[in-house]
Amino acid sequence: MKKNKLILIILASLANSFQGHAVSLQQSVIAARFYDTEFIAAGNLHDAEGQKRYQGFAGLLPEISLTGSYYKQDQPDASYAAGIKRHNYSFNLSQPLFDPARFATWKRADAAADLADANYMLAQQKLIQDVSKAWFSVIFSRKQLATLQQEMKAYEVQLHKAQKAQQIGEGTVLDVDDAQASFDRARAEMLSAEDDLNHAGLEFNRLTGLPAEEIQEADMRCLFHPQKETMQQVVMRTSQKNLNIIAASHKLEESRADVISATSAHLPVVTLQANYGTNWSRAENGNVLDEVFGSTSKTKNTYVGVNVTVPIFSGGKYLSQSFEAVSRRDQARELLEDTRRKVVQDTKASWLGVNNNLAKINAYLRSVDSAQKKVASTAYGKELGLRTLLDQFNAEKDLYKSRQDLTEAENNFVQQKIALAAATGDLDYSTLNDYACQQAVSR
Repeated sequence: MKKNKLILIILASLANSFQGHAVSLQQSVIAARFYDTEFIAAGNLHDAEGQKRYQGFAGLLPEISLTGSYYKQDQPDASYAAGIKRHNYSFNLSQPLFDPARFATWKRADAAADLADANYMLAQQKLIQDVSKAWFSVIFSRKQLATLQQEMKAYEVQLHKAQKAQQIGEGTVLDVDDAQASFDRARAEMLSAEDDLNHAGLEFNRLTGLPAEEIQEADMRCLFHPQKETMQQVVMRTSQKNLNIIAASHKLEESRADVISATSAHLPVVTLQANYGTNWSRAENGNVLDEVFGSTSKTKNTYVGVNVTVPIFSGGKYLSQSFEAVSRRDQARELLEDTRRKVVQDTKASWLGVNNNLAKINAYLRSVDSAQKKVASTAYGKELGLRTLLDQFNAEKDLYKSRQDLTEAENNFVQQKIALAAATGDLDYSTLNDYACQQAVSR
């Protein structure tokens, strides 16, 4: 309950601080950390699994206990000293000296706790990746919508011009039909872009609890620069830092500990045992004879010894468990290699995606510049009678298509950049500083 109250207080503070202000990517991720229930659940699981480390190590430490008892023995048919009261206490200590199973349990628990750490970092990485994807999706959906709105308005103007030109005999039905078709297509695409923007905003709100309207629009040009590392350098870092590989390696360590545990069933177990205690007994209606013959007595016991247990035969159960553990260890080894290969493949794909989309961005920038010049020259040519209204429509189509392609390439570049950071194990809260060069655009 205290933890929930703390989260509510933090959320309230975040909501007050963000209200009426532009929300940055860093602020969005911080808000999601305390709002996204999937991530909060992952944190609780991490805390629970982390206790296994201490539980496993506790099996190697001595166990100390205090025991005691009190009872009364009655002999109704006896004619003399029928009742005897007895009570005792003892301190007991047990310390394993040689017990491979306990050692294996500790190693497995340690590996399980390390796996919990890796899984929690994966959950954190996934949260950053999801929020970043949603945040950029809102921004690029806005840019795409703005382009389509401009395109629709331009076609609306051209449609009115074509209709007027037809009325005065300077235009054709083909010009009107083409303008109408272009206007209708642009309107349909604009409605689709509005729907995409709404979905992106809902996803952002689901993750962070913040309104997508407060996302600050920014200049993205600072992000579009080539990779400083070669593919081989990136793959090498991925093999060392990728969290999926690290998690799979901890699973392998767990299975190796299981092999030790299964093998230990064939080995002896040596344990140190020690205890110290006192026993009292007192007969009812006692006399001097009871003192002499011991019906009333007090004794102290001290015991120190070593217990050795040697397994001899169990029907082949432990031998079969050893074979099973070895097979599961081999499975974990192959799964680790499979994970490594898939991660390397994903890393290469993301590296290529970043570089290819950067090349596309530069190409589309030149395409937009060329298309703008073509629109201007086509409009001038139409005034001279060298170009038709249909030529002007086609030139404007090329311009807006190039702008849409540019926005799509920019979005793909950013998403591939985030995916590459995740693959190399570099996507964390400090990575968000890579996007801090953005300058907010006045709204």
